[in-house]
Amino acid sequence: HKALDELMYVLEGTVTVMVAGEITDVHAGSWHFRPRGIVHTFFNKTATPARAIDMYFQQNFEDYLEEYFHVILPEMRERKLTPADPVFGKRLHALHEKYGMVGFPAQREEWVSRYGLKR
Repeated sequence: HKALDELMYVLEGTVTVMVAGEITDVHAGSWHFRPRGIVHTFFNKTATPARAIDMYFQQNFEDYLEEYFHVILPEMRERKLTPADPVFGKRLHALHEKYGMVGFPAQREEWVSRYGLKR
């Protein structure tokens, strides 16, 4: 994110967080801060479900999440398309620009492969 800091509190399970290439396992009852302007992501690499509360500062990031998860992704699945489709690629690019998101697809593929993550 260009202008958005994130703070996570893990309620149960373990969430793995990557910030600037450094991997940290955040266990239930723990906090983790992900600052703007630094490549970061989080995922669950275990078979045990994890629940966390993510807090966003400096903007209404909930609007981004609503559009991405409840509008764009369902349409892509329904039409059996991927972000590589030019129409959806443009929509995702516009959404990311609006909310100051910067993607890192090559690194994402490495983590998906390394940790056996599902998409």
